[in-house]
Amino acid sequence: MQKVILINEMDYEIPDIQGYMAGDEDYPVTDLGILRAKITKTDLPSTEDPVILTSPLQRCRMAAEEIFGSAEEEEDLRDAHLGLWQGCGLDEIQEKWPKEYKEWLYNPVMLPPEAETFEHRAQRLENVLLRTLQSHSGDVVVFTHSGIIVPFLSRLQQIPEDKMTSVRIPYGAVSQLEWDGSSLQVISTGEQIIPELSEQLEQLILDHYNVSDTERQRCRTVGEIAYELADRLSETGLLLDADTVRWAARLQSIGGTDPSGAETGSRILETMGYPDEAFAVLNHIDLFFRSIINEAVVLYLANRQVPDKEVLPFPEVFRRDRECSDSTTEDRIAQDTVIINMINTLYGEDLLPLE
Repeated sequence: MQKVILINEMDYEIPDIQGYMAGDEDYPVTDLGILRAKITKTDLPSTEDPVILTSPLQRCRMAAEEIFGSAEEEEDLRDAHLGLWQGCGLDEIQEKWPKEYKEWLYNPVMLPPEAETFEHRAQRLENVLLRTLQSHSGDVVVFTHSGIIVPFLSRLQQIPEDKMTSVRIPYGAVSQLEWDGSSLQVISTGEQIIPELSEQLEQLILDHYNVSDTERQRCRTVGEIAYELADRLSETGLLLDADTVRWAARLQSIGGTDPSGAETGSRILETMGYPDEAFAVLNHIDLFFRSIINEAVVLYLANRQVPDKEVLPFPEVFRRDRECSDSTTEDRIAQDTVIINMINTLYGEDLLPLE
């Protein structure tokens, strides 16, 4: 059996226009898309003597080069042309084609005027695969687009066009097929590679975002404090995931340490498939406290104890805050005091001493 691995395009830049129809226009992979390619590389299915084929569009070609070093471009793997709607946003489409736009809202598989048909898209991919499989004895890896992959897989699985939206192919998703010499069998569709967080993956992510060694060490220290605090609080019956808060701490600096950085880092983690860590990173800076002790609260408290390289007990944290006291630090001290008193009450002793 020969394997066929279909890899969807990575996240790419498009004009900042609502509902922009990029079609087969060429735009580069985003920084996040390159990271996704690096992560995809860590856990791709094994292949033997693979031939690597790619759409000529950058969002596939750049990913193929990141993962395999080089790839052969195939024009028939490029994304679908969207006819008269290509290069338009939703406002322009609604203005120029009001009737078709209304129909499209209720039927998302309706094609724009003069767009390439689903059948033609599927046939393009099938032609490339059959030609390659019949001339090459090893496996085949193809980087192409969801607009091509979905019609092709739907046809193989006899899914009618009006049901194609059930086939989800997110950025970087991997679909596997097998070729027995005469036909293709679908093994899996649209699986996004989300490896378990590990030190190796942490290093890959932090290297990608150029996080300094000093900040990495600080975040590791924060992570251990947060892990221990979450683990001990779990003894009281609180539903806290100590591993989640530790990894959130260790990855929190990928977007920066200010509120906008936390938002960026959270978005990266969410998009890469780590929603729990993303929640903690997003909420721990501008903490909206509602008498709930969760991973964001634990991460916030752990960060407060490691302002730089050293670990400080809370009395020392408060002493330093008072030395440069203003309304912001006073509010923060008051918030911390409420949270810590609640934690100590729950735990039944001074888990976080205030004096």
